[in-house]
Parts: sequence; structure tokens; C-alpha cells
Amino acid sequence: MTLQRLSQTIGFSRWRSVLLVLVATFFLSSCTAKISYHFLDWVIAWSVDDYVDWDRNQQVEFDQRLEAILLWHQQTQLPDYSRLIRQTQADLQQPLSEAILRQHLEEMTALWTDLQRRLEPDVIALMSTLSDRQVRGIEKELSKVTEKIEKKYLPINRKTISKDRIEGVEKFMRGLIGRLNEQQEQAIQNWNDNLANSTAAWIESRKRWANQFVAALDARDKPDFPDRINRLFVDPQKLWDEEYVRLTEANMTNGVNLVLALQPTLTEKQWARLNKEMDQWAQVFDELAAEVNQQPGYNPYEAENKDNDE
Repeated sequence: MTLQRLSQTIGFSRWRSVLLVLVATFFLSSCTAKISYHFLDWVIAWSVDDYVDWDRNQQVEFDQRLEAILLWHQQTQLPDYSRLIRQTQADLQQPLSEAILRQHLEEMTALWTDLQRRLEPDVIALMSTLSDRQVRGIEKELSKVTEKIEKKYLPINRKTISKDRIEGVEKFMRGLIGRLNEQQEQAIQNWNDNLANSTAAWIESRKRWANQFVAALDARDKPDFPDRINRLFVDPQKLWDEEYVRLTEANMTNGVNLVLALQPTLTEKQWARLNKEMDQWAQVFDELAAEVNQQPGYNPYEAENKDNDE
């Protein structure tokens, strides 16, 4: 349920999680969302700089590629986010089913995959220019992040983790629908009780991904470098072991069941607030997309095709 679990790996996954923030945090005001989106280039650049010390030429290329990616995302992806929100609104007018929810999850996954594929040529181009010193710097930073995660999560007892998790979900839901009633609090408690403990498997997955990423960077001059980056960025789930796949699927099903349990408990006031929030977010995405469409001379499809040709 958290963005940390959606971002499976290293600092470069912050490219992904930053873009997902706007979808996952409906409780922000629409004005704040629009302002935040326009500062994504700064946020992403700051995050990536935690891992890579670019030289001057690399920095220029990074900035240019990042600008193109964000423009592409703003014009081509945000309308799809808006469409998904409006379709979800329509589906919520009747009792939901697991099949409908999983269909929406598949649509979100498809958008996610599109973004990763759009990022792939940029990652390959930028990573190919790294020096050995820069690669060792990335390796060191990845190791430091992993150590911090292990210190933060592994020593914490299950009771503390459960408390923090419940508080996080309740805060998110209050942002969507307002004050929760007893039925809704109990549904969240049941969801938490049924969650499989995947923390250790998640951390091992991160380590495995980071090790393979560093190995790929060490062989960045080899012909198979693009294929290795493709596996790491476009379809990293293939690197998961069977146990982590099982735990992830079990927790996904548990999350679907939580949504199914919450829907019939919503009051008229909560429905009204939820619809208002969703209307505002769909409108925000539409307006942001329209801003790019009004810019003369920009065609994201031409930019994408140019990268693919390279």
C-alpha cells in the first residue's frame, strides 16, 4: 500500500515514485498538485544527484532528457490518469467486484510499464557515459541506502510496524472521505491482520536488484548492456524469487479485499467528498495535459521516436 513498496529498488526508482505521488495522494489540494508537478524536474534532479555526481556535459544531457520525459508524461500519461479516475468514479456507483478492481490495477500497471519503457533509452544513454569512479560512487550510495533500510525496518517489532501501517492508511483514507467510522476502522484493522510479512523478502529483492544493476554498469561497454537495463527497469519483477512473488500477490489480494470491504460502509457525506476529490484530480490532470498541448512546436511522439532511433 505504500509508495516505498511500489518503488522496488534504488535511488533511480525515485524517478518513478515522484511521478506516482500525484496519483497516490488525492488528499492534496488541486492547486498544490499543479504547483508540485511543475517542480518535478527539480525534485527528480535533486534525488538523482544523491547517487550520481554528473560532470558538466552529463548534467546538460540529463537536464535535456528529463525535460523531454516530463513533457511526454504530462501530455500522454496524465490524460490516461484522468480517464482512470473518471472510470473508477463510474464503477463506484455500483457494488465493486474483484475483477473490476484487478482490471484497474492492470491498467495502472500498463501505464507504469509505458513510463519505464520511455525511461529506458535515457537510462541506457546516461549510464553508458559513466566513469568507473561514478559507478563506484553509485555502488557506495546504494549500499548506504540498503543499510539505512535494514536498520529502520528489520529491528522494529511487528506491533510497531502494524501501528504505523494502520495510522498511515487511516490518514490516507481520511484525506479521501473524511472521518472514519467504526466499520471502516475495523476493516483496516482486518486488512492489517491479514498482511503477510514481506519486509525481509523486500529488502533481499532490493539487494539483488542493486547488485545486478552495478554488475550491468560494470559491463556498460558490452553489447548486452541495453538488454540488461531492460530487464532491470522495465520488468524488474522477473528478478523476484518465488517466495516474494507469493507474498506480494497475497498482499495485493488483501488490499483488493480492503477496498471491497470499505465501499459499502461509506456514508452519503463520505461519497460526496470522495467524488469531489476525484473530480478535482481528474480536472488537474486534464489541465496539466492541456498546458503542454498549448505549447507551440512540441510533439512528444517525435521526441520518443527520436530516442528509439538512437
